[in-house]
Amino acid sequence: WPLEKFLGPLCHQTIKRVIDWVKDKFERQSRNTMRETGKMNLLNTFHFLFESQNNALAQKTVGSAKTIEFCGFRLTPIDCLVLAHVIELSNSAQHLDLEDCYMECEGLQRLIPILHRCQELRLSRNNLGDSGV
Repeated sequence: WPLEKFLGPLCHQTIKRVIDWVKDKFERQSRNTMRETGKMNLLNTFHFLFESQNNALAQKTVGSAKTIEFCGFRLTPIDCLVLAHVIELSNSAQHLDLEDCYMECEGLQRLIPILHRCQELRLSRNNLGDSGV
């Protein structure tokens, strides 16, 4: 665990509580993406998982996510990179809704390596242009 270099060795129970807390937070946030603040909170959790560089934590947290929805929420190329990382670690992301996310070709380029994992993909109403298609 990356935190161990700052805090010292952590007991198994503490690690389990952290994992359970992050999983619970993700599950609540993934059900609350109808409003912009819900999408922002979920994206912030994805950034946290990405920055932790702890693939086991990220996989345990988002491993069972079937739907990831950010429609109508502005995504930067960095957000797309983080999203690609999270989806890559997910066991079952089947539906990815990025409709009307103000994405441009650079953001799409960050997502290309994981798009084959999605059974349903929504990318309409983005600024992809001819080169993005």
